[in-house]
Amino acid sequence: MSGFLLDVSAEGFKTQSDIGTNAISVKLIGNADMDVLEAMGAFVQELHELAVRNGVATVVVDIRDLYFMNSYCLRQIVGWLTSLSEMSPEARYTIRFLTNQNLPWQKRSLASLKHLAEGSIEIV
Repeated sequence: MSGFLLDVSAEGFKTQSDIGTNAISVKLIGNADMDVLEAMGAFVQELHELAVRNGVATVVVDIRDLYFMNSYCLRQIVGWLTSLSEMSPEARYTIRFLTNQNLPWQKRSLASLKHLAEGSIEIV
């Protein structure tokens, strides 16, 4: 697989990425708020472009240690899912979100976004 992701490292928030043969795994840690809005947007755009360029089957997004995400950062995720939904069905990859059941906002927020890329989103 070619390419890499530039991880975000800011006070209170960071990403960790692992690029495998047929999948990309990323972990979002901390609080995604206004302080990381621009970095978050650039990260998800770069992640999507890398996944498309390399034809990966799955992008795993581990948010089990993401304690908060404001609506502005959530819009970055909406933009990503919209880009995915605009792709031809055979070119799409699956996004698997790993969630923390002790953080109810995660499943509630992601469930409402699931329809944006119908059939390409898994919430675990």
